[in-house]
Amino acid sequence: MGKEQEVESLSIKLNIDTVAVIQGLTAVNNLFTKISDNAYTTTVQVNRMLAALGQLSGVHADTNGVDLNGTPYRRATAEPTPPNDADTTPPPPPPQPTPRPTVAPAPAPILPRTAPRTNAHRLDYTTRKWVNRIKRLVMPLITVFGARALWKGFNEGVKMIDTYRKQIGMNTAELDKWAKANQYAGGSQKAFLDTMAKFVKETGKSGDEFIEMMLHLNEMSKKEQEAFLKTKGYSEEAVALFLKNDNEIIRILKQTKEIAFSDDDVKTVKAFNEQWERFKVLSQGIGNIFIRGIQPVFTAVLKLVNGICDLIVRHKTTFKVLLFTATTLSKVISSST
Repeated sequence: MGKEQEVESLSIKLNIDTVAVIQGLTAVNNLFTKISDNAYTTTVQVNRMLAALGQLSGVHADTNGVDLNGTPYRRATAEPTPPNDADTTPPPPPPQPTPRPTVAPAPAPILPRTAPRTNAHRLDYTTRKWVNRIKRLVMPLITVFGARALWKGFNEGVKMIDTYRKQIGMNTAELDKWAKANQYAGGSQKAFLDTMAKFVKETGKSGDEFIEMMLHLNEMSKKEQEAFLKTKGYSEEAVALFLKNDNEIIRILKQTKEIAFSDDDVKTVKAFNEQWERFKVLSQGIGNIFIRGIQPVFTAVLKLVNGICDLIVRHKTTFKVLLFTATTLSKVISSST
C-alpha cells in the first residue's frame, strides 16, 4: 500500500508539473508572438519611411523593401556617375512641362434669321413691328380712357337710378334689376324708368303695382297689346321686357339681378363725389395761390414788352433806317467774303 500511494502521489505531482510547464510555454509563445507582431509593424513602418525618402530623393528601396502600403517590390539602386574632370558638357536643362493640347473653340451656333427674306416678308415684318410699337404707346392711353369710361358709366348709372328711386319709392337693387332687364330685352332703361315714374305720379300707386299690371301684357294678343299701349301712352321701348313670355322674363331677371346697383353703390358714389368736389375746390385754391405769386412777374414782363412796342411805334422812321442800314451792311460783308 505504501508504494501504491507513493506512485499515485508522484503521478499527481507529475501531472501538476506538466500543466505548469504547458502554461509557461504558452505564455512564452504569446510573448514571442507579440514581439514578432510589434517587430513586423515596426519594420513595415521603417520600410515605408525609407521608401518615402527614396521616392523624394530618386533612390528606390532595396530588394527586400516594401512600398508605402507594405507590399514588397524590387527596386533598382541608384548608380552614381563617376567624376570626370575633362567633361565640360553642361548639365541637361530641367524638363519642361508638357504643354496642354489646345482645344479649338466650338463654332458659334447658327441662329435662325429674324429678318424676313422676301419683300412680302419684309413688309409683314415691318408692319408687325410698327403695330407692336403703336400698341405699346396706345395701350396705356386706352387703359386710362377705358377706366375713365367705366367709372363714368358707373357713376352716372348710380346717380340716375338713385334719382328715380326717390321718385318711385322702390329699393335700388330691385328697381335697377327691372330697368336693366328691360334694356336686355331690347328696350331702354330711361324709357322704362320714365314710364314707371309717370305711372306713380299720375295714379299715386307704387312701382310694384306698375310691374304687376305690366306682367299681364304678354297674355294679350298683338292687337290688344297695341291698343293697351296706345291708350296708356306707353312705347314698346319702355315695356320691351313685358312683351316676352314668362320663362324669358324669369331668365333675364336672374341675369340682371347679379349686376344691379345696390344701396352700397349709391353710398360709394356719393362719398366719392363729395371728395371729388372738395378736391376741385382745393386744387382751384392752390392754382389761385400760384397765379397770385407769378402774376406780378408776368405783369412786369408785359409792361416791358408794351414799352418796347410803344418805343418802336413812336420812332418807326429811325427803326426803319437802322433796319435798312443793318441789311445793307450784312450784304456788303457777305459779298466781300
